[in-house]
Amino acid sequence: MSRFAGQRAYVDARVQDAYRAYIGHLMACPDCKQRVSCANGVRVKKEYRAERDAAGAH
Repeated sequence: MSRFAGQRAYVDARVQDAYRAYIGHLMACPDCKQRVSCANGVRVKKEYRAERDAAGAH
């Protein structure tokens, strides 16, 4: 196991958590279901994209 494997797993978990929060919000929010962005939807989307970009996964 490489010495970075634990760090990579932590980063992957952060990206997955941010993705789950984003998708969970999209499923629960009536505005976002209608493709009308709300403030929380924009926030969780930015957080997910920031985590994804920081991890280098596109």
